[in-house]
Amino acid sequence: MIELAGDRVLQVRVNGLDAFWTNPSATDWNLGGDRLWLGPERDWFYASGGLADHVVPASMNPGPSRGLVHRLTGDTTSASVTRTIEVLEDTPSRVVYETRTTVTVHSGRPVDAWSIVSVPLGGLLELPLSGPLHHRDYLTPIDPTRLEVSDDVLHLHLTGDVMTKLGFLPTSVRGRLSYTVNGLRIDRAFPVHPDAVYCDLPVGATGQGDAVQVFEDDGHYGGYAELEHHSPAATVGHPVTDVCRTTIRACG
Repeated sequence: MIELAGDRVLQVRVNGLDAFWTNPSATDWNLGGDRLWLGPERDWFYASGGLADHVVPASMNPGPSRGLVHRLTGDTTSASVTRTIEVLEDTPSRVVYETRTTVTVHSGRPVDAWSIVSVPLGGLLELPLSGPLHHRDYLTPIDPTRLEVSDDVLHLHLTGDVMTKLGFLPTSVRGRLSYTVNGLRIDRAFPVHPDAVYCDLPVGATGQGDAVQVFEDDGHYGGYAELEHHSPAATVGHPVTDVCRTTIRACG
């Protein structure tokens, strides 16, 4: 069963089990499920780069038009979003759906489609790589011994013991990831364009942005993990479209 809430997939249930982390008591941004935000995070969320001044702006809320304000400089960006959710399969043992998101920038800075699914902690992430493992830390550096690679796939248990966020360049990943938790397997497939410009990267960093990110919350926001991917940057006159297919099935 799939439960929709506007342009968000709030929950998917397979074999009677919930696939996503949700916070039904939340009245703000942190509802959980599969949602869309707009990147780059450092432009709209941070005033100086520290987690203490990280704020989720109201412009992240669903809606066709988004007025984005750069928190450091105050300059504005105007963008519009179209997003559809198509349910391809909805059975007791398997759910498949596809999101299609187009971001158009009318004025201002580059913007990307930032797709985020909140999942319970305690599962295993599998991220196929297109070359040697290379990541960058956005928050507390991860213990490198946690990063296990075999057959060109990164294996990482998402525990939430420490708040971490990892980023992976579009030249490092293949546009797929899987997460197995609580008897369910979540598979996500999305396009990655190694030759395109991506714009989401850590505060203070320069150069190419990341295509895939993984976040672990240590309980600060409720205790969950996030599987994230970004589209290439949309600029004035050059919209971008991201298509993501999610398959959830029972395993084990």
